[in-house]
Amino acid sequence: MTSPKRFMLLIAVTTAALSGLGQAQTDWKAQLGDYKGKTIRILMIQDPWVDSFAQINPEFETLTGAKVTVDAFGYDQTHAKEVLVGTSKSSDYDVVVLDSPWVGEFAEGGFVENLNS
Repeated sequence: MTSPKRFMLLIAVTTAALSGLGQAQTDWKAQLGDYKGKTIRILMIQDPWVDSFAQINPEFETLTGAKVTVDAFGYDQTHAKEVLVGTSKSSDYDVVVLDSPWVGEFAEGGFVENLNS
């Protein structure tokens, strides 16, 4: 399983690459690494911006070799599913994108990782 910290870095770098920031100077394939045969599973709220994943995932997959799957649900359903995933220490998802009001609840539950470091 890909660590959420590593994945968030990969997404941030890929987003920068796809937006053209420094693309000519950076070998993004080398920077992102080789994840051929791996699947990165994401759980998130079905917001309008989720559709952008459909646009960037093919490029990310080409650069890394990883397959990206996104499960997106309505607000309440996502919260319930994320609580279940967190409390059961499930490995069903590599990345759980949570809404900011849930941060305290999830931190107290012990199923979020500090990404500052």
